[in-house]
Amino acid sequence: MSNNIVYSIESASNGLYVGGAFSQDHSGTVNLHNVGFWNGQSWQQMSGGVNGNVRAIKSSSLGVFVGGDFTKAGVSSEVDAVGLARWDGSTWHAVGETSGSVRTIEVSSNGILVGGDQFSASVGITNAAEWDASSWNKINGKEFNSAVYKIKSGSYGIVVAGYFTQIVSGMDVQNIDCLAHLNNNVWSGFGSINSYINDF
Repeated sequence: MSNNIVYSIESASNGLYVGGAFSQDHSGTVNLHNVGFWNGQSWQQMSGGVNGNVRAIKSSSLGVFVGGDFTKAGVSSEVDAVGLARWDGSTWHAVGETSGSVRTIEVSSNGILVGGDQFSASVGITNAAEWDASSWNKINGKEFNSAVYKIKSGSYGIVVAGYFTQIVSGMDVQNIDCLAHLNNNVWSGFGSINSYINDF
């Protein structure tokens, strides 16, 4: 790739989605604009890409979700999409109303989990939220008081990592440092961590 930094790779049945801070393929003949698709033989454009760095990509039954430090997606039909956009295979779409920067995207049983740095969703949910294909919701009714850098979901529940120190719902405040676990509708921590976690 030209001007190349790659931040995220997501596999698909017929190739790879790649995101980062780049403008063209290695030959300099395909304009990619920070996100592209590799089909095993050549790079494919994704309708003009996005206008800023791509930090996270996740493929799901709802489409391919791309997150990062951008404000618009597409070229011929530019879409206002701050930090997060959905690719349906031919066209970009906004994902509700969002702002800030997205750092992580994960698939859950209820939809798509998204976290970021100063990220917020349409109803004022901050730093992490869940998209159910039509609206944004808090993750199990809670918000995080600072940045979320990684979310993983599986049979163990949901694990969230970042720079936060509290998980909040109204007057209900849980002091949890940097790493939180949701299982059977209960949030818990992993002891005291005097730093931050950006991946695991």
